[in-house]
Amino acid sequence: MLRDFPTSFWRDATSEVNGLLPYDVKKATVMRDQLQFHPVKYLQGLMDRFLELGGTFYEMTRVTGIEYGTPNRLDTITGHTIEAHDVVVATHFPFNDFKGLYFAKMEVERSYVVSAEVDMFPEGMFISVDKPSRSLRHVKLDNGKKMAMFGGENHLTGHKEETMTCYEKLGDFGTRHFGTETFSHHWSAQDLITLDKVPYIGQMTNDTPHVFVATGFSKWGMSQGIVAARLIVDLILNQPNRYEDLYDPTRSKWKLAGAARFIKTNADVAKELVKGKLKPTDKRVDELGLDEGAIVKHNGEHVAAYRNPDGHVSMVGSACTHMGCTVNWNQAERSWDCPCHGSRFKPNGEVIEGPAVKSLPDKA
Repeated sequence: MLRDFPTSFWRDATSEVNGLLPYDVKKATVMRDQLQFHPVKYLQGLMDRFLELGGTFYEMTRVTGIEYGTPNRLDTITGHTIEAHDVVVATHFPFNDFKGLYFAKMEVERSYVVSAEVDMFPEGMFISVDKPSRSLRHVKLDNGKKMAMFGGENHLTGHKEETMTCYEKLGDFGTRHFGTETFSHHWSAQDLITLDKVPYIGQMTNDTPHVFVATGFSKWGMSQGIVAARLIVDLILNQPNRYEDLYDPTRSKWKLAGAARFIKTNADVAKELVKGKLKPTDKRVDELGLDEGAIVKHNGEHVAAYRNPDGHVSMVGSACTHMGCTVNWNQAERSWDCPCHGSRFKPNGEVIEGPAVKSLPDKA
């Protein structure tokens, strides 16, 4: 996994790819010896081995804060406190992101996938570099057919109003190029992208020698997660690791492009923060249709309201509990998404995804 690849590892594969894919490709390169595997089965294997070695899991125990020291003290949503000499924050977006200003150093994107059974599909995994991006892969089913997966339609979290169109466009792509007529599954994912697109893996800040972070995998979590595990183990054990400087979260030598991305990212956050406060309400509560969410005015304040298919209306605060940006309704996933740092909430306000650790308050 962590080895240097010679130049010959990459080679021009334009003619080869054009013989596999049902549309013209202007230029292509191939990376040999890739591995495609089932991520859940892989993690289950790691979990079993971890338990065999004496490890312990505590599920449904959200950590909400850290008191840094020796040992470090972790606060949980249940009110219990955990003490640990070494802490690894591997929570996708760090919940303690104010330490080290991680909220200012990453962008948050959503991407989408649709899948369908197909009779024929090329061997291999394919990803485009142009826009709109397209990712193609497949799995073999027990019935001998293949399940094709078409991914893409990336956008900043909370910035797109018609999210269902993302699935529709991917479906159109599959139908147009691979003849798919019906799609069995669809889902979305959320990814964090650092300023220089290299993950932050290592000591979280210079003044927290026993708190480590792994984040910003930029859609390559299955491989970068393994890199993170190996690197952080070496750091905890005070073993040398040649990749420590590359992934160092405290690296400060930004290139011009990284500095420009930092300015743009935080300017966008400031714009969304102001825009959300000034934006007029979408409609009244009684105007909500079934399975519809919107920002409405209720008892003199803006609230996030959703009417479920049975007609029940849930109303929660519209300000994200992370930094106060106004959330937007995501119809495709039925969630309230923050356009500033990507926190996501269920219609009842419960946190789905951080950096927020507190639910949106009930306003019913």
